[in-house]
Amino acid sequence: MNQSVIQLKTTSLVSTIAVPDLLYNGSLITAETYRPLEIYTVIAIVYFVLLFPATRAAQWCERRLRHDKADTGGRLVGAERT
Repeated sequence: MNQSVIQLKTTSLVSTIAVPDLLYNGSLITAETYRPLEIYTVIAIVYFVLLFPATRAAQWCERRLRHDKADTGGRLVGAERT
């Protein structure tokens, strides 16, 4: 998996997207509303919506780079032959 996606999963983005932050806020809302299923479902959806596109984009970039490298025989595109 791409390093940037791993970094996004393990660090906080604008200090509100990290899993502990989401779960803490979810527990506060659950304590007020007594509706844990709905709250944690929304938290899971928010996390999925943020990370799934980033993961897919990283996979696309990796595939693209792998194909470019295979098409050029391992050379960098634009590199001179010696």
